[in-house]
Amino acid sequence: MKTIMKTLAVSLGFFIPVSTFMTNIVLAMLLILSARWSYVKQFPALLRQFSPLKGILLFLGVIGLGCLYSIGTHAEIMYSLKKSGKLLAPFILLPLFFEKEWRIKAYWAFISAVALTVILAWFHHQEWYFFPKALFHVHPDRSEVFKDSLYTAFIVAMGTFVAAQLTKEYQGRIKWLIGLSVFVAFSTYTVFWVNSGRTGQLILVSLWCLFCYNAWRFKGLCVGATLLAIILTVAWNTPTSRFSFLWKEVFTAIQPKIDMLISTPKNITTHSSYPLIASSENGLKNSMTDETKTTPRIMGSTEIRLSIWKESLKMLIQRPWFGWGTGSFQQLVAEANKAQEGLVDPAVARNPHNQYLNIAIQQGLLGLGACLFLFMALLKISWILPRVESGILQGILIAMAIGCLGNSWLSDFTSGYLFIWLVSITVASGYQKTTQGHVHVSSV
Repeated sequence: MKTIMKTLAVSLGFFIPVSTFMTNIVLAMLLILSARWSYVKQFPALLRQFSPLKGILLFLGVIGLGCLYSIGTHAEIMYSLKKSGKLLAPFILLPLFFEKEWRIKAYWAFISAVALTVILAWFHHQEWYFFPKALFHVHPDRSEVFKDSLYTAFIVAMGTFVAAQLTKEYQGRIKWLIGLSVFVAFSTYTVFWVNSGRTGQLILVSLWCLFCYNAWRFKGLCVGATLLAIILTVAWNTPTSRFSFLWKEVFTAIQPKIDMLISTPKNITTHSSYPLIASSENGLKNSMTDETKTTPRIMGSTEIRLSIWKESLKMLIQRPWFGWGTGSFQQLVAEANKAQEGLVDPAVARNPHNQYLNIAIQQGLLGLGACLFLFMALLKISWILPRVESGILQGILIAMAIGCLGNSWLSDFTSGYLFIWLVSITVASGYQKTTQGHVHVSSV
């Protein structure tokens, strides 16, 4: 039974990047198999020994408390609880990765899924179609395979970093080192030249610097940063890469905001009053019209986020300490639209596209503090784990911290479960055996 559960836990590394349906099936099977008293009775020991689990329960407790005073509908409250429920998965997954051999198998399952994604994305990029496009692609006109470009870039960036970390495990095996190095190079090319996910590009840059520093300290960081600058320069000036186009859109959206802060008097209202509606190209559109324009103006995703964040900050300021309650954001959007018709389309802004704002609006600064406490607890124990797991845990924390600035990644399915899965694997490496042979869990 335990072997079956371990195999299922390992398979999540392949299915999370590839299939939401299969991920749910595997999770359901793990839940059923773990619903045995012999398995459940170890949970209190896990809670005592692994401090991040206490952080998870604290965070979930604040979310549960938010249900008591929420202004949201019952459906939205249950939706938020369902999104947060994934944080309980480490209680099931963590004991399945105590043994190093299963952790290594899990890393390779994840790298296999990333490699498959990279290969199919490359086929799509080169217009080599040997398979039905609709079977794989989320969007037929973009280099997406199993997930959209946002999550694909994140998955490939994280897979690249995990492969780089595994080179420490295979230092004496030349063939494995060469294979992993080729994979890292190919995946890096995919992130900057093939995929169009800006967040994944930013994450890969950060993880590159982290790896160089962990491996060779300050000298390695300098050399790595220099090589990275060369890669980014080439990507920026390569016609076949959308790298420069993607980041110019960000700079174009931010520059007017900076100019506005510098030149606009404080007593002048500067927010837009035009509704945000769906757009086929960027996902969002502003239906602004003026004396000379009668058609909607397409807005970039960065510009839309800035507008949503501005309205979200107004919601937070009204109830900063405990927030509006779990599942309240949709109701707040509806009320904002009543006050100013069409200000934000609920279909666009089911969440504020920022995990920290999402938590702060619903659970206040108390909830945000609980979330940051969980992140700090994970960062703290990363320093005492084996070097491979230490680097991967730090990497997924950095990736999640960056991703949550522009998205609600802790709540989202793919990013949330990949985070929980990697946290479970890495934290499990704190499991040890005494010299007398008695099994115990190290206090991490």
